Amino acid sequence: MIIMDKELKSLLLKYKKSIEELEEINSQQEKVNSSEKVIATHASKATTTTTDEPSPEKVNQLFNKLKLNVDTVLNKRQQELENAKHDIQLYIDNILWNLFSRTELNNNTLLFNNDPNRKTDKECLLRMITTLIEFDREEQQQTDAESEAENDITLHDWLKNVITVYIHISTKSEKKKILEILTTTRNISTWAIPLIQFNDLKSIDEYIEILEIVFAGDEWLEDDYLAVLDQLAIDYTFNKLVFELSAQEMDTNTIFDLSNKITKVLMTAIQKLSTMKSLVKLLSQTIIHLAFMLINSTSTTHSQEQIDLFLVQLVRDFYNLKQTGWFFLPNIPFKALSVDGLWEITCFLLQIKNTTQPTSLTQVLNDHLPSITRFQYELADNQAQGYFMLNCLTNIATCIPSGVDEIKTANDTNKNTISACIVSIITYTLFTVAFIDKNLREVFYKDVRDSLIPICQNHPFVISLLFRWTVDNISVMERMALYLFHSLDLKYWNILKDDLKLLHGLLSQEKVTATTNNAQIQLAKYILGHLNFGYIPNSVDSTVSKSQPWHARKSPFLTYEIHEEIAFILLDACQKFQPLPDQNETITTKGGGASAAVTTTTLEIVNTMTSTVSTYLPISDQILLLKSNYTTPSIANEMIDWAWTIALQLKLYDCPVSTRATEIEKSITLPFLKLILNSYNDISSSHSALLIYISFLLSVTSRHFLRFSSADGWMKLLTILKRGKPEAIIQIFSEIIPSFVYMHGDDFFNDDSLIDFFKHMVELRQDPLLLKAVTNRYKKKHKVTLSGVGVIIGSHIWQAHLIDSVSNLLDDSGQGFSYLDLVIHSWLKTVFKKTDWMWHSAYVRVLDELCKFAFTLNRHRLVYDMLIEEQKRMELNKSTNTSNSPRITRFIKTMIPVTEAIYPSLIVGEWSVLNLKANTFNKTTPGIETQSYWFTFEALVTETVIEKEYRDEIIQHVNSTTTTTNTTTTTDNDRVQSVYKLITTQKKPIEFFSIYRWLQHILVLPVNHTLLPLYLQIFFSLYYQQVGTLSLGTFFFSNHKSESIKKLRDYIANAQTYYGQKMSGDTTPHAELLQQTYYAMWLWLGNQDLLLSSTDINALPSHYDLDRLKLCRHLSEQDQPWYHLDRYWIDLIDLDKLELDFLSFAWEGSEKFRTNDQDDDSMTKKSNNSIMDDAISVSTTMKRQRLITGKSTILQLPSVTIHDPLKASSLTYSIKN
Repeated sequence: MIIMDKELKSLLLKYKKSIEELEEINSQQEKVNSSEKVIATHASKATTTTTDEPSPEKVNQLFNKLKLNVDTVLNKRQQELENAKHDIQLYIDNILWNLFSRTELNNNTLLFNNDPNRKTDKECLLRMITTLIEFDREEQQQTDAESEAENDITLHDWLKNVITVYIHISTKSEKKKILEILTTTRNISTWAIPLIQFNDLKSIDEYIEILEIVFAGDEWLEDDYLAVLDQLAIDYTFNKLVFELSAQEMDTNTIFDLSNKITKVLMTAIQKLSTMKSLVKLLSQTIIHLAFMLINSTSTTHSQEQIDLFLVQLVRDFYNLKQTGWFFLPNIPFKALSVDGLWEITCFLLQIKNTTQPTSLTQVLNDHLPSITRFQYELADNQAQGYFMLNCLTNIATCIPSGVDEIKTANDTNKNTISACIVSIITYTLFTVAFIDKNLREVFYKDVRDSLIPICQNHPFVISLLFRWTVDNISVMERMALYLFHSLDLKYWNILKDDLKLLHGLLSQEKVTATTNNAQIQLAKYILGHLNFGYIPNSVDSTVSKSQPWHARKSPFLTYEIHEEIAFILLDACQKFQPLPDQNETITTKGGGASAAVTTTTLEIVNTMTSTVSTYLPISDQILLLKSNYTTPSIANEMIDWAWTIALQLKLYDCPVSTRATEIEKSITLPFLKLILNSYNDISSSHSALLIYISFLLSVTSRHFLRFSSADGWMKLLTILKRGKPEAIIQIFSEIIPSFVYMHGDDFFNDDSLIDFFKHMVELRQDPLLLKAVTNRYKKKHKVTLSGVGVIIGSHIWQAHLIDSVSNLLDDSGQGFSYLDLVIHSWLKTVFKKTDWMWHSAYVRVLDELCKFAFTLNRHRLVYDMLIEEQKRMELNKSTNTSNSPRITRFIKTMIPVTEAIYPSLIVGEWSVLNLKANTFNKTTPGIETQSYWFTFEALVTETVIEKEYRDEIIQHVNSTTTTTNTTTTTDNDRVQSVYKLITTQKKPIEFFSIYRWLQHILVLPVNHTLLPLYLQIFFSLYYQQVGTLSLGTFFFSNHKSESIKKLRDYIANAQTYYGQKMSGDTTPHAELLQQTYYAMWLWLGNQDLLLSSTDINALPSHYDLDRLKLCRHLSEQDQPWYHLDRYWIDLIDLDKLELDFLSFAWEGSEKFRTNDQDDDSMTKKSNNSIMDDAISVSTTMKRQRLITGKSTILQLPSVTIHDPLKASSLTYSIKN
């Protein structure tokens, strides 16, 4: 029995009485003040009337007197309260001053713990503490805490003072006694927390006992519990006393026993204090954090069974808490559980009665999925917390490593089977709740959709299950089916043959106008449109391609068999929407008789799904009934366009030769192809072209050139080009030609049909050069500036470069046979076979792209030689070309007199005669190419070489003039005029001289073009070429051409400014070098003395770039760069970037050969060892690996404060007096 301090009790009662009297007089004062206001208001209204009431003056006197009396009493009561406080403080100071332990406390050393006087001190202090606590509890029960805040602070200061002294001299058990006393009052969070000190505990059992004391009482408020738990720092202390101990100090069994014990204490507290939300959250977080620490501390021991028991019980406890516990279920570390533990938890949460572990996934899926009715009822009754339950199930599924559907070793069989079953059952539960259960789906469909995303990312095989369940319930889900699959990332889905069967069923609807059927078709189209038809990064296919054997290929993400099956599904779907003639129709032959009976062959498409091959077998002489009786033309056209989109993504050329496609190929005859080409029905023709496309790529026709030639390959390609999709030609032509060249050399390019087909591609009416087609083909991959034909040629060159790099046909010096040279030469020859190619901008663009490819791969010498020959051929055949020119040209030349002095040029050549805007009929003005700058450079080099005889004539004329005339009387101006007269009388028109042509094209060239330095190099080499004492530029740029030089200097200034700005951004590696070079060129043009051979350039400043200037001024004709391509200023060209851009471009058919592609992360598999639950699970608490409480939250015990009572009493005496 605790004894009270009677004297202190008496003082406290006096203190309480003083408080009550003060409150009473304060109340009276408030009444007087309010009455005064009322009377004053009344008096102001009564001033105008005469009454018998006292005058306002008299009333004021009475109130002043009353207020004076009240103020006097108030002051008295306040003084009495202060005196009561002082008496209590003085009493406490006297007690503390007279303690036996005072001296030891002041010295902070306790030496006489066993002295009887120490026990007396403790008893005295405990009586005071008990008395003060009892008084505090009574006050809280009787008064409002807010109104008594000041008095409470005083009382709590007395308590802190006394308890602090007591704790400093107490033992552990006595500290527990203080804690028990504190549990009998409330609002301790504001003052008593530092007095709870158990940091020196050595036993976890004692600490658990402290927690039991904390949760035993029922007086504390929620803030009190929160503050005390922060002070106790449960997870910090438990970690220090349990987990940080060595195995010798505490074995694993003991750790689990203690963890279970403290978890039970905290869980009991949650149940008891369930209305305190913040406290429940803190306790739950603490439990979960303790679980994480337990797992980390025992991870190296063989204690999986104990971990399972601990976590399973934790799940049960939280589950049974219902509304307060489900919130924290998602945060349990499920990854630490074994498969058996996960199975037990799954069965418990879903309330599955039959908990026998399955032996195979098929056993679960084939109509043996567990009943989840009880779970659905439970979820319906707890909808507010249902979100967290579903997140818990999601985290269970995602904590299981990827690949459980793949049996890699015999030891993994049972483990992976159970894991796959857990994932499947959870996915089925989520699917049912969100999309099937009519009572729950409106509540949970959004949340479940978000939960299925991480499950499908980690376990893509469940997409097949979702698809199966969706098809089974499509009538219930309708548009929700598309909603579900829109959220899933299908690029991870390795679709199965059974899935293809279901897809085929969705596309094979009898009435597409019905809402449900339309939803099915849209679902099937979406799925096929978002499958991953690409390759597995950094993989190598063990099967070597027969048609492209020169390099290993990547493995396809979906097997080639799947690609083939999808192709035939597309054909069957198109047949449903836009039927080709069936086998029951009869046709009339040229002889009037009926055709032979149609052979019907069954095609196996996906296991049991069949389709009649006659659906795809057109008959050679058949007159097609190109009408659809199934749907409207717009729907059929939409379906066929979509089918083309999917078909173009399939890797059909890489598939093995298909027997089905081979049979179809046999029936696609030349008459049939002509019928398709001449058909008036675009929809049916597109369908037929799709059939031709698929069968062509899957058959041997596309694999061998001889079979290609004999099986009407050119006509098939032409049909696809004109009646199908030009994108398909980009794909086909890019894929098959490298194989043909690899096997047959240039036989393919020698085929006359190539010229005709090339013409069709370049001059295709609806899409010249396949520009639209290449944009559609590459819209999501690369920003393409090439034409479709350019992409085809670039793909061939890329493949040829690859073949050269892996074959040993070239030696170290580059000598030997080169497929790259063969391809470039063959394509140049193909372009040149069109006699008037230079008349057509489309052909010039193709040649421009060829020139860029050749320059990039250091094959411009090949282009140079062929252009030289082409220029000579054009000059030799000038008269023939004129007579055989197009009819309109002959008409114009007949009607309008045209000079015969027109000089042939590859750059906007003789068709400059037709340039009406320039009015060049009777003057020889060359055209300027404003787009094809790569071709223009090579063509100008060619013209510069061929122009040598004219420059030699000028040099000879100057030399002869110098020797035959008096040098003292002949001025430089006379020589210039003489040479200019010679130039104007030469056979070659003056405007066609190459020095002018270079200048004209420099001025229209973009300042950031790669070849600008080389353009300027050739120009300055001509400009400063020595002719006697002068330079060639002196003769060509006399006064009437000086404006051109000013324009060039301004242009170079702009280029120098451009690269000066680039230097600040550091976006161009050669920016500084180019800026300095252009600045030097700008200086050259400003110094007219450089045109004189007598000028000593060694005296010029270094920023004139003297080395380059010397190369321009001191080279003889035979040493000029247009004869020696190795003397180009290649250091000003970023060749590495050019080559890298070319090699890294997504050329058609190149991706499969990039077996070491490090940039492709679209299908990077997640590691099985990754912490999946930490990466994508849905957590409702704070970051897990942070301590919820720590040492920093523990407040230190205040220092002891003992006042001298004599000093305090003397101070009080002076105040009273």
